Amino acid sequence: MSRVGSALDRIESALRRPAVAAALVLAVGIAVAEEARVRQNRFPSSHEDFSHLLAADTFARGRLANPPLEHGVHFESPLILVRPHYVSALPPAQGALLALGQRLGDPLHGSALGLGLAGAAVTWMLAGWLPGLWPLFGGLVLALHPRLVGIWGTGYSSGLPALVGAALLLGSLPRLLGDRVRGGVALGVGAGLLALSQPFHGLVAALPAVGYLALGLRRRGPGRRLPARALAAAASTLAALVAFHAYYDWRTTGDPFTTPWALYRETYAPTPELLFLEERAPALARPAFQEALAGDASPNAQSFSRRRTWEGFWEGVAAKLGLSWSFFLLPAFSAVFLALPFALREPGVRFALAAVAVYLLALPLDARDRALHVATYLPAFGLLFTASAKRWTDLGLRRFPAGALAVMALLLLGWYQQHVATSEVIDERLLLDLESRGKITRMLQRRADKGLVLVRTAGGQSGTAEWVYNEADLDLAPLLFARSISPEADEELVLAHPERKVWLLNSSGRRLAVVAHPEARYWRGEPRPEPLELSQEEEQRLREEVEARLRARVPWLRF
Repeated sequence: MSRVGSALDRIESALRRPAVAAALVLAVGIAVAEEARVRQNRFPSSHEDFSHLLAADTFARGRLANPPLEHGVHFESPLILVRPHYVSALPPAQGALLALGQRLGDPLHGSALGLGLAGAAVTWMLAGWLPGLWPLFGGLVLALHPRLVGIWGTGYSSGLPALVGAALLLGSLPRLLGDRVRGGVALGVGAGLLALSQPFHGLVAALPAVGYLALGLRRRGPGRRLPARALAAAASTLAALVAFHAYYDWRTTGDPFTTPWALYRETYAPTPELLFLEERAPALARPAFQEALAGDASPNAQSFSRRRTWEGFWEGVAAKLGLSWSFFLLPAFSAVFLALPFALREPGVRFALAAVAVYLLALPLDARDRALHVATYLPAFGLLFTASAKRWTDLGLRRFPAGALAVMALLLLGWYQQHVATSEVIDERLLLDLESRGKITRMLQRRADKGLVLVRTAGGQSGTAEWVYNEADLDLAPLLFARSISPEADEELVLAHPERKVWLLNSSGRRLAVVAHPEARYWRGEPRPEPLELSQEEEQRLREEVEARLRARVPWLRF
């Protein structure tokens, strides 16, 4: 028994080291996300997914931007720029994460790595504030969080890069004041990641950190020297990342001070995403599909105008708080915070409360309701959560660990609740697969080695029902999706791709029809083709694929 106890003591001593705890959480996060990825078999389904995949494909090919498209108007899509370069309009951090996964064989490997890095960063952050095994506890709670695993860790769009940046920023503060060089490097890397993932919310998250540093330096007194080495490391790291950001903007937009997101909004979006900005007409008007192009860049004009009223402002506050609470906490996790008033003396708790207060004040300024925007504030919430759980464990009845058992029960209940909620989201997406872009893609690739699909929408296109997304290198893509503009413009596009067989896709709501293109002159002397439809065997095979994935994800579901 003494040998077993000695071994356990050595293990516990090792896990108290931040590097060991962070490495363990990294491995757990990657393993859990990879298992969930295989089980869920996720596919891209939103505008953001396809935009991040374009960035990933671009970066994986060893370049920051693709050449401008010759027939760019046919390839305009939400969150995509076709001029001055063909690039994603979104910040590049998520695309870089997926690019790393693509180089490893699947973009979703990058999402799994992102979840592991987020858990490791939070563990490292907590080690700067809390003692013992509590950093490991907080990191594992995040790495095993059902929503983060089931949606961000296995999806193409997430707030994981911003979460990592915010955790590095908060964890650097106590280390930087102790003049540790790694604290300065972490501050620079964290601030850079926030700028490359969520610029506005990253700026808001950085404000409390700046205030904490200023207050800490002021309290040092005249007899103590400044942490010059750590500040120099922070300044040099941040300067390098700022230079890269400017270089990336120059390569993608031609202007080092204009981001792809700003150019996209200026080109297509009539209403800004921030309430204190003014509305203006977009540089390009595309009446047939303007709503789709602007939909993910800004709210519609009616919603924006209402949010600028006091009544609409408080409606937005309630909506965002409800979204954040339902996505990350739910009742069981929230109960842990009942011990927060007793944890105010724990290191960093008051600072985390101030950071959360700044977040609550700034959150309503963004007119869009997105759960991923909460990522920059999750590390502060994680510090409050872990400190509250630590106070729970102080409760005991005659050496019976009532507080520790209560925390474990609440965590298990919360994980179960969020597992059910995550299953509902994934089930809905899988059920739409029979009418998804993937079905059409698989069907047409069986008919031709290289194809061109002209997409014609009835009355515009909105929501997530968008088709015109492609790889970074159009010439190498087996199947191109392009927007049908007019017979003359379509013929010019078709003649520019003589090696591709052409189809026309008519999309109206959820009704899809794919036929070989009816314009005989497009076929260069070939007989007029017949409509293309799925055979009964193909339809049955596709349905069985979807049902098999559903049964693997939700065993109790019956067909």
